[in-house]
Amino acid sequence: LTELRAGDDYNLSPDSVGRKFAFMKSNYPQHEGIWSFGNKMNQVILLVRNPRWALPSYQHLLHEIEYSVNWETSYARRNHVYTMRPPIEDWIVWREIRFEAEIKKWGWFIDYWMEGGLC
Repeated sequence: LTELRAGDDYNLSPDSVGRKFAFMKSNYPQHEGIWSFGNKMNQVILLVRNPRWALPSYQHLLHEIEYSVNWETSYARRNHVYTMRPPIEDWIVWREIRFEAEIKKWGWFIDYWMEGGLC
């Protein structure tokens, strides 16, 4: 749309290190990540995906990073992101176990940004 490059909070692109971007994509505050922007990102436009699509996409990412629970493991699996999809059976099990908690986290994510960050 703008032809300006966007970076992300995991620095997943090999040419992203030390580079300046017009936009930064972040899933922060996701529980597997860290705030990696320092004071470089002080204005936000929040685009919110429908949870109908956001939650399956999130489960796909978790599958690709082997359901990591920390940033180091997630980052080590960065070469696997956008390379595979879990079996539908995995989605069904994950959804049945985690749906309520994930919807609460989705709401908390919106509250975080709308309230200027929670301490």
